[in-house]
Amino acid sequence: MKQRNTAMNLVKALAMFMIFAIHCPFPGVFGEYLKSVASYGVPLFFAVSGFFSAGVSGAGLKRRMGRLFRWIVLYNAVYLVWDVLYYRAQGVAPAEFLSSVFSLKKLAVMLLLNESPVRGHLWFLGALLYCYAAKLLFEKLSGGQACPARLMALLTGLLLAANIAGSLLLLHTGRGDKIASYIRNWALDGLPFFMLGELLGRNEARFRRIPRPELFFLALPPVIVLNLLETGPAGQGRVVYAATVLLVALQLILAAAFSGRRFGAGLKRLAAYADRLALSIYIFQIMVLKTMELFPRADRLLKEAAGGWLRTIVLFALTVLVACAADGAGRMIKKEEIKLQKEKIKRCIARLSFAWNRRFRKAGALRVESIGDTIKRVGEEERSLVRFGDGELQLIRGRSIPTQAYDSVLAGRLAGLLACPEEKLVVAIPQIFDDLSLFVPASRTFWMDHLLFCRRYYERFCRRDRVYGNAFFSRCYLTVQDRTPCERWFRDIRRLWAGAELVVVEGERSHNGVGNDLFGEARRVRRILCPSVNAFAVYDRILKACLEQPEGTLFLLSIGAAAKPLSYDLFQSGFRVIDIGNMDGEYEAFLHGVGGKNELSADKYELRGRQAHVKAGYGAYWDEIVCRVTPGE
Repeated sequence: MKQRNTAMNLVKALAMFMIFAIHCPFPGVFGEYLKSVASYGVPLFFAVSGFFSAGVSGAGLKRRMGRLFRWIVLYNAVYLVWDVLYYRAQGVAPAEFLSSVFSLKKLAVMLLLNESPVRGHLWFLGALLYCYAAKLLFEKLSGGQACPARLMALLTGLLLAANIAGSLLLLHTGRGDKIASYIRNWALDGLPFFMLGELLGRNEARFRRIPRPELFFLALPPVIVLNLLETGPAGQGRVVYAATVLLVALQLILAAAFSGRRFGAGLKRLAAYADRLALSIYIFQIMVLKTMELFPRADRLLKEAAGGWLRTIVLFALTVLVACAADGAGRMIKKEEIKLQKEKIKRCIARLSFAWNRRFRKAGALRVESIGDTIKRVGEEERSLVRFGDGELQLIRGRSIPTQAYDSVLAGRLAGLLACPEEKLVVAIPQIFDDLSLFVPASRTFWMDHLLFCRRYYERFCRRDRVYGNAFFSRCYLTVQDRTPCERWFRDIRRLWAGAELVVVEGERSHNGVGNDLFGEARRVRRILCPSVNAFAVYDRILKACLEQPEGTLFLLSIGAAAKPLSYDLFQSGFRVIDIGNMDGEYEAFLHGVGGKNELSADKYELRGRQAHVKAGYGAYWDEIVCRVTPGE
């Protein structure tokens, strides 16, 4: 991700003032010409966003889209409240104003052309959101890669041509007043300049190597003159012509070329404020201008003072003050409080989503058997089992988890295993889709949150014609509300490997069955130790070590997400496999009667080396190790 730089922020500061000069122009011919030149301001902001999106993909784009969506909701709500008060002061009843805002037509225009029904200038936020969405779509269509530069250049040219041709046609037919409605949207004004900025951003390193970037300043005056010749002071400044494209491109190239230069402290401070306040100034400028209209006497004095020149400067200063106040208010709110409020909102949405799906989609819910039935099926029919928890679904979503970094190959294998057709391999998933009464309150909340983001992945990859095992067969104590059956469950689980030759494939810190009788009924226990984190990085060596074990071995796997493909590969090689996950922690909690993870002793999990294990009375564990797979080999 590219970092902001002083030169780029100075460009933003200039563009920010230019946009204000459109809404509050200086008097006379100068003001009219400046308004024409200033029309490049909004396209420049799209281009800057595109410039800094070069190299951003996937989760980074989604985060930006989420932030933009929150801004759209927030600022439309702020302006809705303010407009009610503003029009009430002018004698318009709130009901009358609200009825003019909310209509199906205005909602359709907002969704298609980003025109906010509350305040027109808020279209920029929706248009930018659509630009990020378009970039994400191009990325998916390109197989996870960035859109090819040539295709992006072609699309940029075509959209700009449509923009200019449509504007000229409207002018030629005497409908110049419709130009703003035609071009002020994501498709014709936002996306082409966004893609132009991204194309320039991909070549930032080349611009930094320009030997004498100062020469580019010589191109600015003729481009500005071209802009005046194209648009003139006749109110056509919103039309995008070649000069606007050149002005935007030139300023981005200059900003990139000067990004490595040193600037004075004053310019750096100005640039930093521009970066922080640019959006707030854009958002609140209309509020300041409209508020001034409520004080006609003060507004008239400003228009008469210094020939009207003072009004633009004073109102711009007031807008900056309002933006500073909004920025300061945001900074005063602690990040922890913001996180807490977001968590409350997320949980509320998760509960509503769960209730909706439970009520209206129950017929199509995935079928998951009980914990007892899963244990019985694996035991009586001597089946293998692979279990999926929340971590595996996060990997399928493209997210990393604490014990495993995201890997596209692993994610693909996990998704495929959910639909595995093998009858002798029980695929177990959480029993969470229609009833959470089994769990303690904290777990209910956790799984509702989980389903809010992951339900669609279960529905996409799981088979509705299959009865899935219950993944909680290895998490059957700490999270359950009624612990009465736990003793029976653990007794039946221990019988699964009674008399078996066990090979426990586990993380180096796991210590499954150490200090307890979890494997007490097994004939013999051997261990293959693997990395506790990112075990999939050495998957081939883990699989090789497993395949060297004798025929008839029962494998118990406890290596996180890597255990899932390993279960399938060992099953296909003729071995019986049970993915036990963190069963040892559950069994320890059951034996000691503790109520939560924090009450468990972590002593055995922290032991390192033979001497420490012998001293702790776990020498037998050390003797059971037949192979170690380490990352550095």
